[in-house]
Amino acid sequence: MRPHLPDELSCAHDSIEETLTSGRYFDLVVLTEILEHVEDPVGILRLARGCAKNLVASSPLFTDASSLDTNPEHLWQFDAPGYEEMIKEGGWNPVTFVPISFTNPGYFYTFQLWGAE
Repeated sequence: MRPHLPDELSCAHDSIEETLTSGRYFDLVVLTEILEHVEDPVGILRLARGCAKNLVASSPLFTDASSLDTNPEHLWQFDAPGYEEMIKEGGWNPVTFVPISFTNPGYFYTFQLWGAE
């Protein structure tokens, strides 16, 4: 199924590694709720840097030991300074950071949303 986009726009549907090594160039790569799940998040950021102009990335935000997560699918947990350092190590220049909390009390994560160029 192809998304309903104008003809001059396209959307990739492959794995993140396949998408970032496809030889295509993107105006924007969005990595939301991905980097905490991959073995080499800096490597993914470097792949994205090689084929994109801009980046939006997000992940749960951990501020101290009381906010650490026991989710076994999360290979990494990031505080804001660590996430910023990782983005820079991936070759990006972070330009914005926003912590986002949801009001639903059953939703226990506060997220960090980053924009980079």
